[in-house]
Amino acid sequence: MDWAGPELVVGPAEQGPELGQRRRLRLLVVELRILERVERRGPHGRRPEQR
Repeated sequence: MDWAGPELVVGPAEQGPELGQRRRLRLLVVELRILERVERRGPHGRRPEQR
């Protein structure tokens, strides 16, 4: 199993389910932040302060 490399040797099963959930939550938070930015700028990509 040396060919797998250090990343693949420690799989999600060994790391535990809570680590995967944290990763998903982090991704969701990042997506929400991006969506908030897009909604604030509006369809033209401009921020309300610049109007």
